Amino acid sequence: MFDWFKKKQKPVVNFETENWAVRKYAPIKPASEYLPSQWKKMPTFTNKQTHKIDSEQTVRACPGIGDYMKTGFVIPAWCDMELIPNGEVNDLATFKFFQSKNITQFMIGRQFAKDAFFLEKLDLENVKKKTASIINTINELEHYKYLNINLLKKSIFTALSNISNSKKVKKEISVINNYSGLLNYFERNAIWS
Repeated sequence: MFDWFKKKQKPVVNFETENWAVRKYAPIKPASEYLPSQWKKMPTFTNKQTHKIDSEQTVRACPGIGDYMKTGFVIPAWCDMELIPNGEVNDLATFKFFQSKNITQFMIGRQFAKDAFFLEKLDLENVKKKTASIINTINELEHYKYLNINLLKKSIFTALSNISNSKKVKKEISVINNYSGLLNYFERNAIWS
């Protein structure tokens, strides 16, 4: 009701990476921290008179240009990048586009996190040992402190959708509530033959 009394908080934008070199040598920062030195040195007036209207102004006097140069974030990069809205690389057409442009490094978006065998569905990879892949994934993810086991099970469920007894297997997995139980289930049962 009395929102006008509350102090508005500034929005916070965080950029994260596991690559230490990017954090150290090319951190993503607000554009206001990357203003050119020529801009900082440029005078506001070239011929200052008593009355401002009679003075000759430089582009530095324009508040819009100053605001524009301070808006957004800068990614200091020594290469060209292809940016995809929402980070969604989730179809074969996008992969083929990358191949046609010789783009070999890209990031798979949210779809990959939802589906353990996403690359196989796109016919880019044939996962021959599915059970071994899931066991390896469980072993690796067990050590992640904040990973939710239900999200892991959800990802596994997508991989089970095309097997004959998927309802039964999903039901059995849904009651497992720890990593060791999930690992034991896949080690004991032959799900893919």
